[in-house]
Amino acid sequence: MITAVLAGLMILLLPWFWRWLVPERDWYMLVICGQATVYGFVAPALTATGESAGVQDGYAVVMWQVALAFGLALHASYFYVRSRTAVNARSESGAISADQFVVDRRRVTLWTAGTIVLALSYLWVALSRGLLFRRLGHTGLAAAQLDLSPLELAPYRLFLQLGPWFVAVLVVVWRCLRDEQRRERTMVLTAIAITGGVFALHAVINSRLTTLLMAAFLAGLFTNSPLTRWLGGPLRKALVAFIVLGGSYYLISVIENIRLELGNDRSIANVQILIPGGVSQTAQQENRSERLDGLGLIVKIRPAVERDGPAMGAAWAIPLVASIDPIFPTELGTRLKAAALTTSKSILLLRYAGEQAEDASSSILTDAYGNLGVSGFVLVGLVLGALLALGTRWINHATSGRTVVVALFMLWLLIPFEQEFGAVLFGWAKLLPVVVVGAWLTPLRARVTAST
Repeated sequence: MITAVLAGLMILLLPWFWRWLVPERDWYMLVICGQATVYGFVAPALTATGESAGVQDGYAVVMWQVALAFGLALHASYFYVRSRTAVNARSESGAISADQFVVDRRRVTLWTAGTIVLALSYLWVALSRGLLFRRLGHTGLAAAQLDLSPLELAPYRLFLQLGPWFVAVLVVVWRCLRDEQRRERTMVLTAIAITGGVFALHAVINSRLTTLLMAAFLAGLFTNSPLTRWLGGPLRKALVAFIVLGGSYYLISVIENIRLELGNDRSIANVQILIPGGVSQTAQQENRSERLDGLGLIVKIRPAVERDGPAMGAAWAIPLVASIDPIFPTELGTRLKAAALTTSKSILLLRYAGEQAEDASSSILTDAYGNLGVSGFVLVGLVLGALLALGTRWINHATSGRTVVVALFMLWLLIPFEQEFGAVLFGWAKLLPVVVVGAWLTPLRARVTAST
């Protein structure tokens, strides 16, 4: 198993050491590689150490398959699409700025007002319905959401799924505003503070992973910019990275303390929540390696999949019905939610392991394997690599405001490695109307330069 772990780490990380990839340009690829390293190799290896020899062998086999099928496909697809995509000479720096776009003032007002209304609508629903803290268990959460009216459910779900996207678009708009546009700058900063603050409140209370992913997603808008050049040489950048990692660890510790206090119906007005381990020392600790193990479910169902064959897409059909239920409500969708059968992993566990579980640790590789076998790893690598390269190119060399809006949506959809691959394949469909309207009403317009 050690050999499999080392092979996977080399395939995922070697391009960075050889400078084939650089963080300033390939930031979102770095985010995926970092998560794949944890979910696909580090956490599974730690989990497997406490298992029997047979289970460890199963982990080793799956790791080799992931390293070769997923890792190689990911990099090959990314490099190919990146090299084939045309580069706009006007934006070689990759830093989106006022030199590229002009900002429509009326649309800035529309965007800022819309995002603030959406954020406050979510907050009102979450507070009035007791859904700000979502650790209710799958059954309790499903029941609470089914009790929402369409006018409550729409802003609630939309903000949870697209909050960081709205913030990211506003950040780009802010960077493109000129110094003399003070009124618009104030409006955009206000919208960023309110929308980002509300989503950060949700993330801090409910999910350490969402908090970190939101930070990583927004950081990608600044990696290839004057900010990184201001940081100076390698030593200063290493110091900044150390501070960021230390701050992230502290934030995660505080979030865990808050969740433990709320989960035990205690008040968070306790100074000990600000001390790492101050609350969790007397509470049951979550096994982080098992929580981040993205291969455990694959190892469990692998013997049955090899014996009976993969589901060939059947495990995506039921979650697809559940995903469009908010748009086209059906009795079937309601029953699926109540029975905790809205995800591919729940279908695969029931079909191949005879288990019914409300939740289980998984990753973007889990449902791909259950539906397509080892070829599913290849498909995930090809799709992720191609779309990451395309989205990165659109951001770094944008020629249209609509391109920026769509690229930000695509990148936010792609970067959570813990999500199911079915969400990448089908999850965008119910959000497409909002993205189309957002692209149509984008405040960004390409600057017209005089030809010489």
